[in-house]
Amino acid sequence: MGFSLDIGCGAHKHPGSLGVDRRSIPGVAVVCDFDQGLPFLDGSVTTVYLHNIVEHMDDLVTFVEELYRICESGAKVYVQTPYYASREDFVDPTHVRYITEATFEYFDYPN
Repeated sequence: MGFSLDIGCGAHKHPGSLGVDRRSIPGVAVVCDFDQGLPFLDGSVTTVYLHNIVEHMDDLVTFVEELYRICESGAKVYVQTPYYASREDFVDPTHVRYITEATFEYFDYPN
């Protein structure tokens, strides 16, 4: 049976999930460089929480491909990000992209 990840959780990990971040801080169980891939087996994850992290990804395409690789069939991926037209999205200089309702349509490949 798979497990749940909270990627980019910082100090605020989703309850019941394995905390994954770029930094070693309390609540983070796995430290990794997202640009180097995710250190999990193919099809091993049932749920992924991505709260305020995707807008920081240097290579969103490769990151989403990694998510697809590690998620089992039917896995749930929950994404929360600042709305592209909000002031909050422009205030943080570490944001490398803006996310809209249509951003993930790029990954809507036919079966």
